Amino acid sequence: MSSLKDTVDRLKSLEVEKLSLIAQVDDLRRLADAKADGLAIEINALKEELNQLMAVVGEEKHIMTPAETLKEKNFAYMKELAAKTLNQSP
Repeated sequence: MSSLKDTVDRLKSLEVEKLSLIAQVDDLRRLADAKADGLAIEINALKEELNQLMAVVGEEKHIMTPAETLKEKNFAYMKELAAKTLNQSP
């Protein structure tokens, strides 16, 4: 059985390690968010370039950006929700 002092020292050591791990996780989350933001910007730029090139060669197809895709999905969801709400009214 360990002494009270050993237990207190162990608790302090574990708390320090916990804080260190939390800091590392936070740093990695920030890096992952920055990487995701960078990729989203790059994807948008590529889609815009694709749309411009398609316009140059006469294609009429439009490649939606993530913002346009989200807006379309939100609109479809709201339309569906409104239809359900109207169908449920007495």
